[in-house]
Amino acid sequence: MQPVYINGAARIGAKPITDISVASIQVEEPDYTQYIDKRKLRRMDRLSRFALHTTYAALEEAKIETIDGVVMGIGQTVSQTTDDMLRKMIEYQEGLTNPTRFMNSLLGTAAGQIALRLNCNGYSNTHTQRGFSIESALMDAALQLQTKSSQNIIVGGLDIVGHDLYAEMSAKYGQLTSAPSDKVNRTIGEGGATFLVSGQPSAQTQACLRSIFTVFLTDTARREWSAQELQRTLFGETIPTVDLIISGRPFGNEAQRSYDNILEAFSQDVPVINYKLQTGEFPTAAAHGLYLAVKALSGTEVKSRTTTPERILVINNYGERYLSAFLVTQQ
Repeated sequence: MQPVYINGAARIGAKPITDISVASIQVEEPDYTQYIDKRKLRRMDRLSRFALHTTYAALEEAKIETIDGVVMGIGQTVSQTTDDMLRKMIEYQEGLTNPTRFMNSLLGTAAGQIALRLNCNGYSNTHTQRGFSIESALMDAALQLQTKSSQNIIVGGLDIVGHDLYAEMSAKYGQLTSAPSDKVNRTIGEGGATFLVSGQPSAQTQACLRSIFTVFLTDTARREWSAQELQRTLFGETIPTVDLIISGRPFGNEAQRSYDNILEAFSQDVPVINYKLQTGEFPTAAAHGLYLAVKALSGTEVKSRTTTPERILVINNYGERYLSAFLVTQQ
């Protein structure tokens, strides 16, 4: 895989979770007017607000003003805005509806807003592969950088809690399977994490994404899958060693053997951080795990030991089906 150098990273997330009985949590809304005009802010949906705020913050870190492309990952296939628009269409018998509501109902609007405001005429795409959305966006960006490594591309993962029904359905996601499954404690979250990436390192480079692993765990794959597959994909022929594991294991859950299989394949001395205590569970939560890895490697967050780690493994399993992992290193 083409090395992906991360030169800027920003996120919007919730407060650390202290009560796992809470069904869903929402982010601490930042001051969007720091980057977005108040008049334009009124017409934006929350996904676009997340995307623009984190994009400008990542660009500020990377000390650049222009980009060559935008690739976003959004795990939800429908939003509250889409729901509202469809209800209005029914109410008005498919007559005239608010054009702003229609525009905001499209999941590609967030990427479009970024490209529009940064005058980017290059590649733009939005991936909606549920639990593999941010992973697909990162792999897409890596392919773009393989064609021209000097590009600067914005990559992000976004999701919002639309309404109580969404939270209820998400909490049960992955439990309605043909195989017996123990109940998993999940607090449904939301957030946005955005990265400014390039195929070449710079003075602002904070970390390097070396490889990505994904596998969809069917009932058969759950029984036959092994952590050695992950190690071969991420590490190749090198010795699979890491200094820190950032795990997406839901708190209070002892059922997901996939996390156990991975952790058992590495030394017991490797410290483990469960990042979903800070984010909650949602399709693109892995982006926040990647953000924490980037900040740990740059020495600004996640003080897991006295020395700054050099290699970090980020693992995530959304809905007990979408298993993914990132290998992130210093330059």
